[in-house]
Amino acid sequence: MADNWLLAKGAAAAEMKAYVDDTLKEAGALKGVPCQIDSIESITGGKRVNFVWEDNEGQEHTDHMDVMDGEDGKDGTDGTDGTDGKDGKDGRDGIDAIPAKVVSEETSYSTALEADKYYKFGELTSFALSCDNTWLTDTEHMHEYMFEFESGSTPTTFTYDSTNLVLLDEDFTVEASSKYQGSVLEGIIIIAKVG
Repeated sequence: MADNWLLAKGAAAAEMKAYVDDTLKEAGALKGVPCQIDSIESITGGKRVNFVWEDNEGQEHTDHMDVMDGEDGKDGTDGTDGTDGKDGKDGRDGIDAIPAKVVSEETSYSTALEADKYYKFGELTSFALSCDNTWLTDTEHMHEYMFEFESGSTPTTFTYDSTNLVLLDEDFTVEASSKYQGSVLEGIIIIAKVG
């Protein structure tokens, strides 16, 4: 009797296994065959993983699985502030921006002008423009030489130190009964009729 029970139990187990195998086969289960990723493609909100495999009977199957993007993680905490950098060096003292005014009663002038001063002449018969060497020796600052003069009924004879200075307007000539203002900066003379 025990033998019959074992035979019945073995037959039931074989039928159950066949039923499960057929069910899995119909459902497209892999049943232990190798599955490969065929491709991965972008979809809205994630990626689609496409699989391909061949069952034990040689039939090819495909399927896919959508893997959706996860939610963004929380922002991390701010890092600590870095240490302050070293202080920079102090700059040099500047030169006063208001030039001194020098009024001259001379009618002929040939002395070198001093840096950062405004020379106001009256009527000059001759003006030999030259500048002191400040602009040549102090290269850390800009130095300007300013002047004004009047030309009488006979035009003022105007000359300049062509060794150190350059006249911007090479065709410049002084006219009679006129007033002129000029400036020398970095060795360049700019002069204009102002009246």
